[in-house]
Amino acid sequence: MKKLLFVFLQIVSALSFAQGHKYWIQFSTTSPTQFKEEVNQLEDSISIVNTSHWLKAVSAKLSSAQKITLEQSPKITAVFPVSSYELQQTGDLAPNEFEIAFQQMNAQAIMKDGLTGQGVKIGIIDAGFTDCDSLSYFQHIFENNQVIAHRDFLDSTRSDFYNEVTYVDYHGEMVWKRIAGYEAATDSTKEIFYGLAKNAKFYLARTEHGISEGRMEEDTWISSIEWLHSQGVRLVNSSLGYSDKMDDEEENYIPAQMDGKTTMISKAAQIATEEKNMIIVSSAGNSGDDKDWLTLTAPADAEGVISIGATNKYMGKAKYSSIGMMGFTTFLKPEVSVYSPNGTSFAAPIITGLIACMLEKDSTLSSQEIKNLLQKSAHLNKYPNNYVGYGVPQTDEILALMNQEALKSNYSVERVSIKGKKFKITPSKLPKQVVLFQKMDTITVKKQILLRDNFINKNKNAKYGKIKGGVFSKKIIIRKTKGIKFTTVYFDKHIIEIKWD
Repeated sequence: MKKLLFVFLQIVSALSFAQGHKYWIQFSTTSPTQFKEEVNQLEDSISIVNTSHWLKAVSAKLSSAQKITLEQSPKITAVFPVSSYELQQTGDLAPNEFEIAFQQMNAQAIMKDGLTGQGVKIGIIDAGFTDCDSLSYFQHIFENNQVIAHRDFLDSTRSDFYNEVTYVDYHGEMVWKRIAGYEAATDSTKEIFYGLAKNAKFYLARTEHGISEGRMEEDTWISSIEWLHSQGVRLVNSSLGYSDKMDDEEENYIPAQMDGKTTMISKAAQIATEEKNMIIVSSAGNSGDDKDWLTLTAPADAEGVISIGATNKYMGKAKYSSIGMMGFTTFLKPEVSVYSPNGTSFAAPIITGLIACMLEKDSTLSSQEIKNLLQKSAHLNKYPNNYVGYGVPQTDEILALMNQEALKSNYSVERVSIKGKKFKITPSKLPKQVVLFQKMDTITVKKQILLRDNFINKNKNAKYGKIKGGVFSKKIIIRKTKGIKFTTVYFDKHIIEIKWD
């Protein structure tokens, strides 16, 4: 076997090195010692960019001839392209987005309990963190030396980590703001919370350079997660995703590969959560209205990752938020959702801040225990679906569960079986909007319908419009439609699950 490897290395050495595409090279060995030896031997022949000890793989730029030679080696199980990141962000900022998200979560309960993520280590993997050291809502972090370490995985020679390198470097700053942004009260203003974990400790990793949609260093994400683990960080926010729309179409993934076990980044994320006791919170993606994609992006597809979707202000799925369970997995995604008008990138960090507070209260919680608490507390916990998962977590219910207190839900829940073709609801007060999840089975949504208040002048002559799937008037009338077996109805803290017999 050693002779075979020696001959193989001689062949590779004879090949001229060209600055070709970047590839992952995955070794067949499971032995850490043997992996290290084989990497050292290979390094004599090609220029290795990054090494992942977790995945027993390296990344390198290869010429076509080198790629072919490596693929023929019995020591190598796979050689495949590195793919690029997609920043999960869309639309414009809404000035009241923080207030709406906190209201949906009943976040006041966390604040009343005095939890601020004190001492919890949080890693943020993102693009740059432009001007964060001079922004008012990070002032407390820098004054209290809460940034423990930062690292640029694209340029290790940078002298100023907070300078702008590319035009998307604001992204990391906006994500961080939603984890820990805070402005203290003054004589004329009250204190403002933009995130729930203002007293956490931070480890910042820049892995995305944001210039093009080409091969954008997937391996830097993997290097950063291994670095964060080496620093003792358990909780990590990642508002980046891998999917399609690369400059080179050959580098694109296809939706069926979002199965939690195909991409290297998802494999690494699964190792982190399953074997390394880490908690990874990932934005679900912004492809919910992209008919060519629809589903999550990697690494949100990994089973162990806590994937976060975005809701609208009525707690239905935000139009852009990616959809889980497109037939590629057997587990439900996303896990939970929360309000964000401008991308799942900015829903995920809100939940990361919440988890930091949970870890402050009980640092022994595992990733699965965190996930269970989020799901059990969420407003659709009895009737989850692949649009918003278990719904929006309720912080007061999380605290009750952690304190082993009797759980009192914020929502009334009812289940009915209907033999006819319509179901009437007469609410005591006409809601502004009703959300319908029309489902083909217990969790797979075919269509989300928003029934809006169709009053013209709110007088006796008001007309009520008809919408396929239901009518919103003085009564809420839900209609059975073709192929629908279940309908989840949500309005004003009322949840009704209809089973169409």
